[in-house]
Amino acid sequence: MSSDQSLQVRTMNSSAASDITPSAGSRKIPLSLFRHLFSSYLGVVEQNATRIVQDHDADAEIIHDFRIALRRIETVLKQFRTLVPRHEYKWFLGQFKELRDSTNRLRDADIFLEHLEIFHDEGPFNGLKEKVLNGHQKSMNIVQASCNSWLNESNRSEYRERVIDRIDRQLQKQAVEQHDEEPTREMANWIRIRLAKRGRKIFRSKLNWKGWTRLHERRIDVKQLRYAMELYREFLPQDEYEAIYRRLKSLQNRLGTINDEVTISAQLKKWKRSTPNSSPEKKEIIHLQRLEKEAMASHLDEFNEWWTRTRRRKWKKQWKELLDKLAIST
Repeated sequence: MSSDQSLQVRTMNSSAASDITPSAGSRKIPLSLFRHLFSSYLGVVEQNATRIVQDHDADAEIIHDFRIALRRIETVLKQFRTLVPRHEYKWFLGQFKELRDSTNRLRDADIFLEHLEIFHDEGPFNGLKEKVLNGHQKSMNIVQASCNSWLNESNRSEYRERVIDRIDRQLQKQAVEQHDEEPTREMANWIRIRLAKRGRKIFRSKLNWKGWTRLHERRIDVKQLRYAMELYREFLPQDEYEAIYRRLKSLQNRLGTINDEVTISAQLKKWKRSTPNSSPEKKEIIHLQRLEKEAMASHLDEFNEWWTRTRRRKWKKQWKELLDKLAIST
């Protein structure tokens, strides 16, 4: 991080601010922080896309890294959206969504193969495995084509430079006007506002956590808060950051397990309708459906026993303590 970002965290009593957004021209917005994050995370996306194009046998880990990189750069844009020209903002988000959507079937196939391995002793599921592997290669071809098309997109470099140039001009304007001191209290408030907004979606007392549809929504909320926290990590009280981050990761993993089972069950339901009764795969599908249904019921019960009102209240208190301690000074 450059010297104009070398800020230190200190303890300060304050309450979470109301949800307001500073204007794009405000000097109180951390311009240099956005410039650093945007350039860095966009570079990571480009590196991962290049790996996928060049490696025809890209494994699940590479695809996972790529999806995370896309989520993170999307978070950067959304957290700092007032700094990005509207056209470029919509273009980048649209491109990243298309790239992420292109990986969905491939990710689902990887999860399916993992579950076939988990239930290996309950098999065999040879017909299903062959079916998934055939679809896996087709999905990989789609991802590689999407990545290659994006890397060769002429607007990508032009729009990136437009965003960076705009930030550089604002930074130069600050220097000319001799605003040498970073308005750190305002910056702390700016960060706190955004984290508080994300946190409310998880820690509200009346939030609905019943049913897998609601759990999927909560999982997205948790993921978005985690990525937002990562952006501001060096500016947050570290003990509170580590504690909350670990808890959010654990919550996301538990919700992710349930979501994977829902995804596989939905695919099995489609295949059951389209597979003839005479096909050997039919019995495999019905058998795996039963196993997945039992596993999902078990994991839902485990989650409901773990995610108690007491635990939620404790986490909410710790989250408030993190926000209350958030303050930044030079």
